[in-house]
Amino acid sequence: MTQTYGYTLHQIKGWTMRTMLMLLLLISLLALPTRLWANAWMLDAGEGFAEVYNKFYWATQDYDYRGNMTEKPNSGRYEEFRPELKVEYGLCDQLNLLFAIPYKWARWEDINGTLENNGAEFVGVGAKLRLSKDLGRSPAASLQVKFETPGGYNRDTPPSLGHGKSDLETRLMIGKVLDNRRVFGTPVRLYHVGGEIGYRTLNNKIPYFVEVGLRPAKSVLVKGMIDGVFATSDIDRPPADAELIQKKYEEYSKVMVEVLISPDRVFGVLRDAKGLSIGLGYGYTFYGKNTAVGSEITLKLFYRS
Repeated sequence: MTQTYGYTLHQIKGWTMRTMLMLLLLISLLALPTRLWANAWMLDAGEGFAEVYNKFYWATQDYDYRGNMTEKPNSGRYEEFRPELKVEYGLCDQLNLLFAIPYKWARWEDINGTLENNGAEFVGVGAKLRLSKDLGRSPAASLQVKFETPGGYNRDTPPSLGHGKSDLETRLMIGKVLDNRRVFGTPVRLYHVGGEIGYRTLNNKIPYFVEVGLRPAKSVLVKGMIDGVFATSDIDRPPADAELIQKKYEEYSKVMVEVLISPDRVFGVLRDAKGLSIGLGYGYTFYGKNTAVGSEITLKLFYRS
């Protein structure tokens, strides 16, 4: 294996990709104005928010421990359908309560046959604290803490529905919205950039999220996003334990495009339009280690009381 001043070539390539993505995240967090996808905004006391997030995901290739693409063994194909219920409630103007539970149908097919499994992936509870409001030049900012514990699925039945471990995650989220701005000389109804960064305490990972959005019409929002996880640990050989891969060494970055439609205003950004809204998106994992080269189609239904 090629060595460069004591480091392997694949480690240097991995650090380069991580550095580029981290710089993009920092730019989006520090740039003013910034606007985070929904999460920076808080609900006022007594208000409620519910989302049903549906994802259809498939993959025929993997990223190995070096970040190289490989075919899945035995001409395999993995598929999953994953609806998730998310609920948020304004306990008071400064504190929101969170609840989430995803259910997963997983299917693996190769030359040897088909395996199927289903169950609740995890149960998540959390809280979100308002740090600042979007007033004047001050951005909206909030701090979110969430605890997840595995659902009641059978860990001995393949394909796996998760890594089988509990986790505690903290995220910082910052955002600001501008109306009636020009982008490259073109007037738009809404323009925003945003980001979030966090830390998963029990699994030692750094999740991040950045986005850019345009509002071409009153009730339509088009967004481009990068969503990913950095692993704080690296290896120079294939892990033998599949659960250890997901828990400690898996990292990925995926690009997504989404269109949101609301009957009144863009609920997904401003969070001030009551009633039902809908979102349709597509995502692709363009970088990773110890994970799948996955594609996904998402359908979101939002409701605010």
